[in-house]
Amino acid sequence: TLPGNAVPFRSSVLYAKSTGFVAQNHVDVGARVKAGQLLSEIDAPETAEELRLAEARLAEARANVGLAEGTAERARNLRTAGVGSQQQVDDTHALANSALATVATRQAELQRLRVLRGYQRIVAPFDGIITRRGTDPGALVGTASAGGVALFEVADPAKLRVFVEVPDAYAADIKPGLVAQVYSPRNPSQKLTGTV
Repeated sequence: TLPGNAVPFRSSVLYAKSTGFVAQNHVDVGARVKAGQLLSEIDAPETAEELRLAEARLAEARANVGLAEGTAERARNLRTAGVGSQQQVDDTHALANSALATVATRQAELQRLRVLRGYQRIVAPFDGIITRRGTDPGALVGTASAGGVALFEVADPAKLRVFVEVPDAYAADIKPGLVAQVYSPRNPSQKLTGTV
């Protein structure tokens, strides 16, 4: 019979991946959460502005495609009629291709900003319980690598891992697959079975 410490098999500390201010926490310590549930929202006004700018640039690029394709079509018609040169046709065709490429670039930039905007929503990675909350609304948060503070810690107590310090005299007897009885000193009659 040896003492041990039980910890959740899955536990995760959640940080922001986007810098901004905590707008709202939707859960607190002790709350049961489901995977994908919204825990907190981060407000970063500059990201919203960048998103609006990217949407405007995409709309402009799409409008330019129509103009470039129309110009290329007119140049082809003039060439067919013998009025325009092949160089004009090639140049306007290149501009139309460039306009299409600009649309693709603007779409990719908009998608990148939407992904960044998604990082402003902190969600539960798995079903569990909130065991720690590190911020309040209004707090400036950032990434862990930039020294940001943890927003939440989530633990899944459905499966526990028990750490036991085994004396050297018994260490040779401990092997993978060994079955152990685990109980709390508060309730020794309720035993659970664990496996090494």
